[in-house]
Order: sequence, then C-alpha cells, then structure tokens
Amino acid sequence: MGMFDYYEPDVDLNCPECGAILDGWQGKDGPNELLLWKQGKATSVGAFPVDEDEAIESDTGKQDDERTLPNIFELHTICDSCDSYVKATGKCNNGIWNSTTLVGT
Repeated sequence: MGMFDYYEPDVDLNCPECGAILDGWQGKDGPNELLLWKQGKATSVGAFPVDEDEAIESDTGKQDDERTLPNIFELHTICDSCDSYVKATGKCNNGIWNSTTLVGT
C-alpha cells in the first residue's frame, strides 16, 4: 500500500460531473504518513483514524513542526455518486493551507 495523507477543505467542493458534494480527499504531496490536514491549519491535526490492523508505525523521526505541506499541492478523490475521479489544487501561504481549487476530472 502506498502512503498518502488525508485532506479536509474548509469549503464544500462539488463534483464537476454530477454536482454531488465531494469528500474523502487524499494526496501524496505532503509527508505521506496518513496524516489529516484541515484547511486553515499550519500543521496536521494528527493521524487519520484507521483500524488498528491498518495502523502503520511512522519512523521518519520528524517532529510535528517539520511536517508541512508544500506551497502548492494536489489532492484527489472519487465521487461517491458518479465514480468520477476529481482533482483539486491546494495552496499554502506562510505554511498555512488557505485555498483549494477544483482542477477537474
């Protein structure tokens, strides 16, 4: 299983194909430690809750303040309603994720 992080934009983003509200955003541009990132926060809000048998020990040696997002990063999800693969771009300013823009399917 490849590692990734989870993302929660602070606005509802709608599927460009069917209009459904999207969730379950993931991406590989962050630390890739199954962390949960919320828009508006400078650091992750912790590890994404997973079943105990799916938990993975993180052995990167990084402190929380070293886990950051790049200035521009990609996130993606699959629409629960129409199965479209949807991409978005997140942007950080001074290390804080402050905007999310749909890129499309």
